[in-house]
Amino acid sequence: MTFKETLQRYQKLTEEQVRQSLQFAIWRLESLFTWNNDTVSQTLMDLANQMGIKLRDFMPAFFIAIAGSTASTPVMQTMVTIGPDLTFSRLRHALEIVGGPSKKELKVWEKLNESLKLPKNDAVDEA
Repeated sequence: MTFKETLQRYQKLTEEQVRQSLQFAIWRLESLFTWNNDTVSQTLMDLANQMGIKLRDFMPAFFIAIAGSTASTPVMQTMVTIGPDLTFSRLRHALEIVGGPSKKELKVWEKLNESLKLPKNDAVDEA
């Protein structure tokens, strides 16, 4: 089964949500000064919360991208163990498979990603 077929089978999110979650995670993880279990886990948990997605619905794309299946050792710990370079490589590959953003989408997504970081009453839905 291919990555995309596995993702479609186990993912409760729309394709757009999967694409955005992978891209937003890449941006946020790239900005980390410290790469450890706490920072990686908190970054992904915060992103899921800010996107309004339950963590159990948010994580399958990351399990498939990082470990190649929906069941593995804790995926956030795996990301720390394999390091940022391999993590980013796998996340970018997964995003490429599901369809990376166009240049126009990228600009909109950058603004959306930044607005999600704002407190709820200040956030603007630009998607």
